[in-house]
Amino acid sequence: MAPLDPLLQWLKKLNIDVAEDKTQSDGVRIITFTAKLPFPSTRRVWYPLVISKGQTQVPTREVEALVRHCWHAEQEIPKFPPSQTNGPAKAAMNVVKRQKS
Repeated sequence: MAPLDPLLQWLKKLNIDVAEDKTQSDGVRIITFTAKLPFPSTRRVWYPLVISKGQTQVPTREVEALVRHCWHAEQEIPKFPPSQTNGPAKAAMNVVKRQKS
């Protein structure tokens, strides 16, 4: 999973730009990316990314599909730092599991 804001910054470095960013009335956000394909095919391609209401992470498979579609499959997707969660840490969960046994 990739956090949305760092992902957008990384894509901009690859010359994959945001063509349109809309939020619908139900809270669903649609970001349309565009990129110019390399020589010999110099046409433009577009790729829509649908973000659900409250979603802050983009699945890795979706990022891979976007990058492949824009002919940047040779790029290695960076390891984004994990986002902060409000849930219990793994160490805390281990204690809960031991107590139940």
